[in-house]
Amino acid sequence: MDLVTNKREIEKFLNPESRVLLSELNQRMAPQFAKLNKSLSELVDEYSMVSFIPLDLRKKSSIRYVLGQIDNCIQFGEDADVKVKDFDPEDGDE
Repeated sequence: MDLVTNKREIEKFLNPESRVLLSELNQRMAPQFAKLNKSLSELVDEYSMVSFIPLDLRKKSSIRYVLGQIDNCIQFGEDADVKVKDFDPEDGDE
C-alpha cells in the first residue's frame, strides 16, 4: 500500500473490473490477441480465479490475514490428522 499515494484508489486495484482490464490489455497488445484477452478475462471473472488482498507490513493483523488466505489457497494442513486434546467424556453420557 505504500506504492499507492491515495488510499481511496486502492479499491480499483483490489477488485478490478474485467471490462477495464480487457480494455487495457487490448490497448497494449496486438489486435490478433483481442479474442484471447476476452476469453481469459471471462474465465478469470466467471470463476473468481484471481483476487488481491492488501498487505500493510506494519500491522501484524494484516500479515496474519494474508498468511491465513495463503494457507487456505494452498490447503495447508488439510491432510493433517485430527488431534483431540484432553477429551474427557461427561458423566451423564453413560
